[in-house]
Amino acid sequence: MVAGSVPYTFEDSVRYACVPGYMPEHTRIDYIISCSNSGKWMPALEQCIDVDECTSDTLPHKCGPRAQCMNTQGSYQCKCTEVGRRSNGTHCVPTSVTCAQLHTANGSWAYTPDTENPSADDPVRYGVVAQLQCLPGFASNQPVAVRCTGGPSWQNASTIDYCQGNNVKVIHMPIDRSKVYRLSDYLQLSSFLHYCQKKFRWHK
Repeated sequence: MVAGSVPYTFEDSVRYACVPGYMPEHTRIDYIISCSNSGKWMPALEQCIDVDECTSDTLPHKCGPRAQCMNTQGSYQCKCTEVGRRSNGTHCVPTSVTCAQLHTANGSWAYTPDTENPSADDPVRYGVVAQLQCLPGFASNQPVAVRCTGGPSWQNASTIDYCQGNNVKVIHMPIDRSKVYRLSDYLQLSSFLHYCQKKFRWHK
């Protein structure tokens, strides 16, 4: 982009600069060009290339220290990692957006960071991550961690098959006083209940 009025005549000089988000390929930000007697600009106009604001010292991003910068063509976006802040595109700004607490039969939810564990039915702040913890004998179809994205939505929460009952298998273990029994030899379950006859006890 050539700044200044037109038309230009021999020996006129102007400052050459690229549109925001781009910079000349071989120089920094902008430079002076002059109209030569051949009717061409000298030095020759450089191609404008995308600036990676995420790594640039010349045009640094403004996401902040608790955010992830992602470069885009001609600009960048901020992925905000700090609880209570969301991206407006190029900045992480405070937000009052919240999510309702999650409730699941046969399980509970732990919120990260730990300081964000709400009380009663208080709303959960934007950016908080909730981890599903099923009760013994129950399991989810996948490891479950969802993020509060507001409105009052939880990211990917609708795709979760929450805590479902496992098949229960009863195993009768033989008792021989001369042997040592290990639970791992008999059980391959995520959780179990056990008891010993009188005068016997389990060793971990």
